[in-house]
Amino acid sequence: MRTPLGGGTIVSAYLIDRIVVRLGVVFERLPFTPNQVTLMSAAVGVAAGILFIFDQWLAGAISVFASMELDGLDGEVARRKNMKSKYGAFLDTMMDRVVDTTVVLGVAYSSAKIYGDTAWIIGFLAAVYACVLSSYTRKLVAIATGTEPTWLDEKPKFTDGRDVRLLIITLGALGNLFVDWSALASVAIVLALSLSKFVIRLFIYRDKLE
Repeated sequence: MRTPLGGGTIVSAYLIDRIVVRLGVVFERLPFTPNQVTLMSAAVGVAAGILFIFDQWLAGAISVFASMELDGLDGEVARRKNMKSKYGAFLDTMMDRVVDTTVVLGVAYSSAKIYGDTAWIIGFLAAVYACVLSSYTRKLVAIATGTEPTWLDEKPKFTDGRDVRLLIITLGALGNLFVDWSALASVAIVLALSLSKFVIRLFIYRDKLE
C-alpha cells in the first residue's frame, strides 16, 4: 500500500485505500477504463440515494460505501493502466457532485416524512450548500496557489473530505435502523463540519494568497 499524501483524510488512508489497492490488482486485468469505473461509482451512489428515499437504510449505506470504493478505484485504474486524462478528472468531479446531492436528497426526503419541511431545509439545501462550498473553496485554493491545499509533513487527519462526509452519512443511515433521527443528524454533522472548514480556510489562506 502506498503511503497517503500528507493532509489526506484518515478515512482514505486507513479504510478506502486499503480496499482500493486490492481491487486495483483485479481491475487492472479487466477491460474497464477509468471513466467507466467513474460512471459505475456514480450509478451506485445514485442508487444509494434512491434506496434512502424508500427507507432502505442498510442497502443504501452499503451502496454509499461501494460508491466510495469505486470513486477511489477509478484513479487507481488510471495509474495502473496509464490512462490519466483531464476529462477523466472533470468527469470524476462532476459525478461526485451528482452522487453527493442525490445521497443527501434521499436522506432529506425520507426524514421529511417524519419531521416535515424542516428536514428539507436542514437536511438537503443546507448540507448540499456546505459540501459544494467546501469542495469549491478547495479547488479555488489549488488554482490560486498551484498546489492542492494539503501539507506533506502532516499525517492523514479527520477533515471535511468527501470520503469523510459520505462515511458520516453512511453511519447515520445505519443508525436509522434503530432510531429515526440518526440519518438526519449525520447530515447536520456534515453541514457543521463543512461550514467550519470553509471558515478555517478563509483565515489559513489569507496570508498565503495575498
